[in-house]
Amino acid sequence: MTLITIASTPTNDTEVPIPLGSRVTHKFYEPLVLLAALNDEMKQLNRAPAPEAPDKIDIDDPEQLFHAFVNKLAHICDYNRGGDTVNSFVVLNNNVNPGKVHYWMAANRQSDQELQATVAFVENILGLAGRAASEDLTSQKEAKKAVLNSILWFNRRRVGIYSRDIQSRAAVCLAQCAEGRTREDRLIAAELKLLEHANVSANLNWKSTTETDYLRTCEALVRRLHQLNTSNIGAMIHSRAAEGRNMPGVPSKECWSELLHAIRRVLAYLHSMEFIFRAKDTWPQLFDSPEISFIPSSARIPRPGRNKSMQADNIIGRMTRKEKDIQMFRDFVRGLQQFDLDERIRAQYDKDSFKPIVHSEVLLHNWIEFCHGEPGIIDPSSFFNGWMYIGASKPTCKLCAYYFDECRSGVGYRSSHGNLYTGWRFPDVLPSQGQRALDARQVMVDRVLKRVRADAFLIVREKTPLSYKRLDTNTFTETATIKEFFSVTEVDVRSDLDDVTSLMGEIDIND
Repeated sequence: MTLITIASTPTNDTEVPIPLGSRVTHKFYEPLVLLAALNDEMKQLNRAPAPEAPDKIDIDDPEQLFHAFVNKLAHICDYNRGGDTVNSFVVLNNNVNPGKVHYWMAANRQSDQELQATVAFVENILGLAGRAASEDLTSQKEAKKAVLNSILWFNRRRVGIYSRDIQSRAAVCLAQCAEGRTREDRLIAAELKLLEHANVSANLNWKSTTETDYLRTCEALVRRLHQLNTSNIGAMIHSRAAEGRNMPGVPSKECWSELLHAIRRVLAYLHSMEFIFRAKDTWPQLFDSPEISFIPSSARIPRPGRNKSMQADNIIGRMTRKEKDIQMFRDFVRGLQQFDLDERIRAQYDKDSFKPIVHSEVLLHNWIEFCHGEPGIIDPSSFFNGWMYIGASKPTCKLCAYYFDECRSGVGYRSSHGNLYTGWRFPDVLPSQGQRALDARQVMVDRVLKRVRADAFLIVREKTPLSYKRLDTNTFTETATIKEFFSVTEVDVRSDLDDVTSLMGEIDIND
């Protein structure tokens, strides 16, 4: 039986964090808000390219496989939309029990009670996978079904949303097929009609629905989506989706990529389950009586801003001492005032969500740096296999990526989607951490601020937005090589494809 201890971070709850000074706070957030407003403005004036293809992993590379496992563990814990449940994991060696590991997690904005519930969920997942005998195919199949069902139940809010998305997207695509009237259109339409009742929550009352009722409905959907995704019809939809991504803004084309995206959102839970078992087969010690702890989420800080922060011209004058750059920037911004740039800046400051928090990746990194081991030092030997990596349920945002880069600690992180969030802040410094931590934070403020300012000037010089988020890349990451799990070979006749398709009943994947 897997024994897992649940504990919170050993910080002193009676200490009051030392805030950034008012001057430093405005110095950082003014160019950040200006950058967000400029980036938004330029998106309206320029059609940006589609996002780059996400990084693919080589599952034969142990370290890359480990990174994928940690990311997938975080993925199955991100059970709600809106960003609050975005979370991160790191796997450290257990100092108390040599040979064991200690999982630490953090979330963007969760109560301790909510984090405790997530830790209990992870305990169950690792226990179910860890107790399955690798050499016993029946035990493996039962364990995979149990893990997948546990994941689907824990993420039932998201699954309900995704199923409604599939249903609505499929209806639009069906209409396109009706207009096309080709043989391919008829073949695709026949499959899409099976998704007309894809909404798993349509006939469920969440207050009275049992776990069994939900899973019965949900399993049928997952089975259907997996069959569709791996069929010839699925290949046709993939082709149309690829065409749609190259034609943004054309509804008749975009519906296919949106449908595929929604389908992949649900199937991502299947992928995550498979990565968990691949990790278990590769590193059984990760599942052998691990300890799981969480770092409490940060508190929101009051909305930054002052009257002179509301005008682009004022902000520019405080961004650099180079008169040439100031003049170039002011000339550019003056041209954007016809598009209400200052109003966009004010709108950024007025957002209800503009009460910055520490993102989960940064929260974990800061805890490792100042609360684990010798303060200010990150020891590679503290990490499992020496792999210094913090995984996350979503691709890293722009400011988190800058933070990790500028920390120069060598800790790896999930690749960034390049999106900018103004509701981001630096980690707290406690009085007990001393001057060293205060100085380190100021160094990070200066370094990240330099990157933000450089981005703002880059927009002026290039006159194009820095990034453009069409669809969240989360479900497209670390899935390309998953096909190796779903292929039948001479060596692996009872492959994961057969396992997965039989998890929810005896079916023929070619049906």
